[in-house]
Amino acid sequence: MSSPIVQSSKPECPLCGAAGGKRWRGSEFLACWSCSVVFRSSPVQPEDLSAKYEESWGDAEANVAETGSTDRILARIYAERMKASLGLADFRGMSILEVGAGKGAMALELESLGATVWAVEPYGYAELKALGVKVVRDESELPRALRFDGILGMQVIEHLPTPGARLSRLRPLLVDGGWILLSTPNRSGLNARLAGGRWREAQKSTHLLLFDECSLRRLLEGAGYSEFRRLQWHHGYGRSGLRGCLPYALQSVRLDGELTALAYSRGKNSAA
Repeated sequence: MSSPIVQSSKPECPLCGAAGGKRWRGSEFLACWSCSVVFRSSPVQPEDLSAKYEESWGDAEANVAETGSTDRILARIYAERMKASLGLADFRGMSILEVGAGKGAMALELESLGATVWAVEPYGYAELKALGVKVVRDESELPRALRFDGILGMQVIEHLPTPGARLSRLRPLLVDGGWILLSTPNRSGLNARLAGGRWREAQKSTHLLLFDECSLRRLLEGAGYSEFRRLQWHHGYGRSGLRGCLPYALQSVRLDGELTALAYSRGKNSAA
């Protein structure tokens, strides 16, 4: 299936710094020649992003594109998939940092399964605090000696102007051999290929970067993580019949809408 990209030449890639790119059909996004990440041709100003998030958290349930759409049912599904992917019997005794924790469903679910969870959430800080979640606005506010077995970022990196720099800063917070698990919309999925700039994930104003497997691997490896593995989490999101079978089929051929990956921190730059 052909890619929905037509030629154009524009600014440098925020992921790898390569100059130029191809315009993604029907959109303001460009596709990098080198690393294949898709990025906005006109950078979004930090103050505009902050204002958008502040406005969205004024009605968190109505603005799930910015505040997070994961509820406890989906969080339970994700937690089970995480456990299987990590080869764990349970989460007891594990220390996990969730970056971009949204409304707190994953943090609360992992806590209920025995993990000690800290959340980073700058805009929903007060809401998570009220739920009893251990939360900070930025990882720099964490207790200095704190280290984690794993870092979780569900549907977060597409919102970050410079995700490589952020992931590099997070790496020393992991114990040696600690893991990082990320999910993000899959710009090589069937819907993205068919819709191009009309894809619903490209229409979200706070989505700055759109990844495929190649660019996600490059992001993690560039930030110092190793043993990249794309995860195939087969589930039908509670659907039945043909609607339930379709996600399985798309996941089997890597054309599903969600890209989930696991990598590890090993070596001299990770914490002992």
